[in-house]
Amino acid sequence: MALNRRRAYNVAMTLMPTDHPATQPSLPAGPVALERPRENERITSSVYTLRIALGAKIASRPCRVEIRIDKGAVQACRGEDGGYCYEWSGYKSGPHQVSARVRTPEGLVLSAAPRNFLVALEPGRASDASS
Repeated sequence: MALNRRRAYNVAMTLMPTDHPATQPSLPAGPVALERPRENERITSSVYTLRIALGAKIASRPCRVEIRIDKGAVQACRGEDGGYCYEWSGYKSGPHQVSARVRTPEGLVLSAAPRNFLVALEPGRASDASS
């Protein structure tokens, strides 16, 4: 049986297809992981760098790494210091969720488990007013 390389896989489900009903509450060590923010982290700065790490087998290949915050538009990340980063700004205080995915040259999509975090800006901070 040939592998459909365009089928999405979810690392949080031990590389099972994303339409599989199984779920796990935490992200195991694997090919893609959200390093920052940590689960339930409290962010107080007006600019924040989200960071994604890739496992050795994936990191050695040219991949496209993307994030999505609060079900918004998918954003491309830039490679930096052995991982991938996205500079986030213009956000409001409150609860947020980020997810990350990697697209390999063969079309395989690997996803990290979504991460919940909280932004708690002081009143009048630039990001609080710009969104």
